[in-house]
Amino acid sequence: MVLSQLVQRKVLLRQLMAVILSMLCMNFSHKRLYYMKKKLRTLKPKGLQFI
Repeated sequence: MVLSQLVQRKVLLRQLMAVILSMLCMNFSHKRLYYMKKKLRTLKPKGLQFI
């Protein structure tokens, strides 16, 4: 009984870590995309206008 509870807890912790990591990655990529868009908007080179 104790062993199975420990295993379940380990699995739950692993899932929680995965969720937190994915959320952090999404947040980071979102900020990065926003920053890149802002940079493109401020630079506005003639070659990148059609993108």
